[in-house]
Amino acid sequence: NDAVNLLSTSGNGSGQITSYEWDVQGNGTTDYTTPSASHVYGTFGQYSAELKLVDNLGCTDSLTKVVTVHPNPDAEFFVPPVCFKDGSQFIDSSDVALGNIHHWIWDFGDGNGHEDSLSGGAPSPGTLYQFSTPGSQNVSLYVETDSGCTDSKLRTIGVYYLPVANFTADTACDNVATQFSNTSFTQSGVVNQFVYLFGDGDSAFSGNAQHDYSSSGMFNVTFMVESN
Repeated sequence: NDAVNLLSTSGNGSGQITSYEWDVQGNGTTDYTTPSASHVYGTFGQYSAELKLVDNLGCTDSLTKVVTVHPNPDAEFFVPPVCFKDGSQFIDSSDVALGNIHHWIWDFGDGNGHEDSLSGGAPSPGTLYQFSTPGSQNVSLYVETDSGCTDSKLRTIGVYYLPVANFTADTACDNVATQFSNTSFTQSGVVNQFVYLFGDGDSAFSGNAQHDYSSSGMFNVTFMVESN
């Protein structure tokens, strides 16, 4: 929480001010005895702050003002995991106990960012961003309320590497099965789904497969993989 700065602008009358008594909680207790004070309130709300003065002639005066303490927002967001070259959908879930968040600044950690302001009474839904490289990304969100209170959140998110599909196949003769062997890899997770399209209308759904072609010739084989 930010400190509230209290400053006496009182002037001397017939005598000189010799005593300052600040009751910043409005509970009858003197909290500070200096011309100015800095106080951190534990919770937001409205407080009656009273300043009592005494001069060298024994004369007194007092003044009470209402101090309004606004709540800090709680910056928060989440993003579903994505694969490289797909856009990351950032979803803002920031909140504030009283008032509204009206300003959002996204920092994607790669020199790029995005800024939103409250428009038409609708809060920011987040933003869609495509990272130029896969791997871990440090993303921060800064929010500000209509009272000028701020908060920020830093998260490390993952942009998964794309798998690299590859296979080998031996050369076969008529009526001899061709052996297809998976050599695919990925830097994120494991490759766990496979589809061979053998070029003759048949297919297989395992990493290593055998296929018996019914005729000789050249066949264009397509191999598709997916990671977890």
